Amino acid sequence: LTGASLSTYTTPANVTELYIRMCGAGGGGGYQGGGDGGTGTATQFGNSTMTASTTANGGTGGSASSPGNGGVGGSGGAQGLGTAIYRWAGAGGDGGAINAQGPSGSGGSSPFGGAGRGQKNANGDTAAANSCSGGGGSAGNNGTGGGGAGEFVEFYVTSPATSYKYLVGTGGSGTGAGADGIIIVEEFY
Repeated sequence: LTGASLSTYTTPANVTELYIRMCGAGGGGGYQGGGDGGTGTATQFGNSTMTASTTANGGTGGSASSPGNGGVGGSGGAQGLGTAIYRWAGAGGDGGAINAQGPSGSGGSSPFGGAGRGQKNANGDTAAANSCSGGGGSAGNNGTGGGGAGEFVEFYVTSPATSYKYLVGTGGSGTGAGADGIIIVEEFY
């Protein structure tokens, strides 16, 4: 499941269990002279009123300072729905180098890969679409930090309801933007 607005997942008939993997959005890479990378937002999967939802938090953006620190990976999401199997904090982004026109840090990678590369004398790479990974930093006189990856969680729901609400996290801004989150739902009959 993808998309940046609150949406509805409808459970097909005769499904006895849902197995869900999802992650928060990645943070954006820092941009020297243009500011820190933006923070990725959380991905949520919850009941029809969102009063009980499981969340995976987004990663923070990389720093634009000289040299910039990498963004922190997402962590600390809530388990409000289903039974957790595994929860993994997102990988942090790399910091930038201290030297003239030094390379910037790459974004943190999620279990889906696709982190943006930090660049030397150029804008950082944007993370791969819906990978939950961080964007790469862009370099000027010194390297900036890459964005952190979103938190990852997998869980299952037995005797599922007829529908659920979900919200997929949006990647943090930056010249190397962070990736949006994703939700993968497997249905067992």
